[in-house]
Amino acid sequence: MSNPRTGSTKGYRGQKGGSHQIPWRDDREILARIGQVRRLKSQGLTAPEIALRLNVSRETVFSDLQRDRELAAESATDAREEHLANLRELWRHTYELLAQTGNQSLNKSALVGQLRQIEMDIAKLDGSLVDRTLVEATLHNGDRDLDEEIERRLAMVARPRLVEQGPPQLEAAG
Repeated sequence: MSNPRTGSTKGYRGQKGGSHQIPWRDDREILARIGQVRRLKSQGLTAPEIALRLNVSRETVFSDLQRDRELAAESATDAREEHLANLRELWRHTYELLAQTGNQSLNKSALVGQLRQIEMDIAKLDGSLVDRTLVEATLHNGDRDLDEEIERRLAMVARPRLVEQGPPQLEAAG
């Protein structure tokens, strides 16, 4: 399919290296089409169906879907950075309050608890917190030899505790 656009958005020749086009992020037509592609995709249409509706190629639809994913990832990253900045500011403010609080104050433990929770939230957002299920998944990854070795070693670690405790003592009723 040919490019129906004319003027400055179509690009111009005569430059070293061929024609020049503006980046897709700055092109209003492409951004509007990305919105249309997203809407039609959410209605359950396939890429070929969307291409027919919008009178563009399938490759253009696939490109627009990829661009839409990029825009969504960027907005999520921007939101994450904003949340991190807000949490760091809240941590700083809470830490200042903790520093001003006397040793006998009952608020001290609450402020320490808030600092701990803020640290956890920051770690979740910046990706430095390792979730327990993630660790479990990396230990038991479906490799039988590795899984059996892990279970064997865990049993060896647990066995001395059982020996130290000894057999359970039963008292006779009577």
